[in-house]
Amino acid sequence: MTKNEIKGISFSFLTAILIGVELIVVKLGLDKIDVLTVIWIQYSIAMIGFLLMTKGFNFDKQRLKKNYKMILISSLAQLGNIVFLYHAISELFPDFVAMMELSGDLFVIAGGILFLRESVAKTQKYGFVLVLIGIILYFNQTFSQVDSKHFNFGMLNLILAELCWAVYALTQKVLVKKEIPPCNLNLFTFLCTSIFLLPFVKFGHISSFDSRIWILISIAVIATLYTYTLFIQAFKYIDAGKVSVILAISPFLTVLLIYIYNFFGETPIQLVELNSLEVLGGILLFSGAVLSSWTPKTSKV
Repeated sequence: MTKNEIKGISFSFLTAILIGVELIVVKLGLDKIDVLTVIWIQYSIAMIGFLLMTKGFNFDKQRLKKNYKMILISSLAQLGNIVFLYHAISELFPDFVAMMELSGDLFVIAGGILFLRESVAKTQKYGFVLVLIGIILYFNQTFSQVDSKHFNFGMLNLILAELCWAVYALTQKVLVKKEIPPCNLNLFTFLCTSIFLLPFVKFGHISSFDSRIWILISIAVIATLYTYTLFIQAFKYIDAGKVSVILAISPFLTVLLIYIYNFFGETPIQLVELNSLEVLGGILLFSGAVLSSWTPKTSKV
C-alpha cells in the first residue's frame, strides 16, 4: 500500500467518523429547536471557515457561468438533503437513520443508469439486490418500536433526504467531469444554503440558545466543514469507488460512537432493539452498499 493510498483511506475513514458525529450531535439536542435556524448557523459559519482554509483559490468563472443552472440544482439538492435528514433524525432512532442512509446508493445507481447512461458491473447488480433484501429484513420489527405517526413522518423525510442526496451526487459527478474545481462547488453549496435559508431564520431564537446548544452547534460546524474538506482530499489519493466503500462503514462507526457516549453521558441515546433477523438485514445492507459502490475498472455490463 502506497503513502497516497494510506492518505486516501485515512481521509475517507475520518469523513465516515464525522458523518456519525454530526448525526449524534443533532440527536443530542439540535433536533429539538428550529431546524432551519440551526442549519443556517451551521453552514454560514462553516462557509466562513471554508473561505479561511482555502484562501487564495481561484474561481473558474467561465465553467461556472456555463454550468450555473446545474450548480444551483446541486446546491439546492444538498440543502434539501440536510433539512430532510435533520427532520428524520428528530423522529427516528439515530442508528436506524444511519443504516437506512446506505440505501441512498440505490437512488444514485438508478439515477446514474437512467440519466447519465452509466454501465453497471455485475457485482453492483448483486449489491443492489442485497440492499433491497437488507432493507426488508431490517424493517422486520423496527417500525413497531416507534409511534406510527413519528415513524411515517420520519421515513418520509428520510426518503426525501436520500432522493435529494442522489440528485446532489449525480450532479456533482457531471460537474466534476466538466473540470470545475471541487473547492468552487463546495463554496457554492455553503453559500446557497446560507442564502436560501436566510428568510426562514428565527433570529429571536438564537439569543435564547444556552451554552450547551452553542457547543453542539460548534461541533456540528466543525463536522460539516471537515466532512466536505476531507471528502475532497480523499478523492485526490484513491478512486471514488474505494471512498464510497469506506464511507459505507459510517453507520457502524455511528453506533460505536453512540455506545461510547452512552457509557460516559448522563442522558443515553436510545438505540434500536434488534433481533437476529434485523442484524442479518443490517449485515446484508452493509454488504450490498459495499458491492454497489465498488466499480472495477475492468467491469462490463
